[in-house]
Amino acid sequence: MKTSRVLLVALLLALAGPAAADPQSIAFHGTGGNTFDNVFPAGPGYCDFDLEEIIDQTFSFEANFNLTNFTFEANNQIVLTITHVNDDTGYYLTEADRVTDRYELISGTTEVDRGVFWHLRTPDGRVVLVGAGKVTYDFATDPVTVTATPNTQLDADICAALGGAQF
Repeated sequence: MKTSRVLLVALLLALAGPAAADPQSIAFHGTGGNTFDNVFPAGPGYCDFDLEEIIDQTFSFEANFNLTNFTFEANNQIVLTITHVNDDTGYYLTEADRVTDRYELISGTTEVDRGVFWHLRTPDGRVVLVGAGKVTYDFATDPVTVTATPNTQLDADICAALGGAQF
């Protein structure tokens, strides 16, 4: 049992790197990526065609946990490339989002707000839709909510830009 604890501590110290000199702090960093493919069938609340969204995400992060005052700090760089496809016609628009954010969470805080903006482009690079809004993420309950600016009706605008309409 004691050997397992020693190995676990050694592993944590190795992963924490230079921050391990402070026994009250654990730091780590990393990079990664994900791809998600979602199809939203035609119907109420969606477009009048099957809408496919392919999301490619790459990210890098650096984080620090302070065990003394239970705070968490993180710096994130996120690049999202979202391809919105009208599955009936094959026509697509590409959205590119770049996000840099910093979280400073104190014990008991679970929500993070982030401003966001995006440009939707045709395959030849012409801008067809510009939007902005706020993304709220709740670490406790895991929902993500997106609130667009008042003049942006995101779903209806994307459906129209892809050659259809919203149900």
